[in-house]
Amino acid sequence: MNPVIIFGSSRSDGNTKQLVEVITQQIQIDKVYDLNDYNIGYFDYSFDYKNDDYLSLMEDILKYDELIIVSPVYWYALSAQLKTFF
Repeated sequence: MNPVIIFGSSRSDGNTKQLVEVITQQIQIDKVYDLNDYNIGYFDYSFDYKNDDYLSLMEDILKYDELIIVSPVYWYALSAQLKTFF
């Protein structure tokens, strides 16, 4: 199975998206998951995730053996989208 890309950026059409496009031209990618397309909430101690897409997204992602994580670097850290996802 081909790898998938998990793409987390504040701008879905920014410079980091250009990097994703270069990667998809170089190797065969099954799917690109743009985290802006999903509703992923912050951790909740009461585990109230009724309107959250995280579990269904993870079920889909875990079918793949290889993941490519793509994020811009903001002040030496991952994007907020990827931090929330992780």
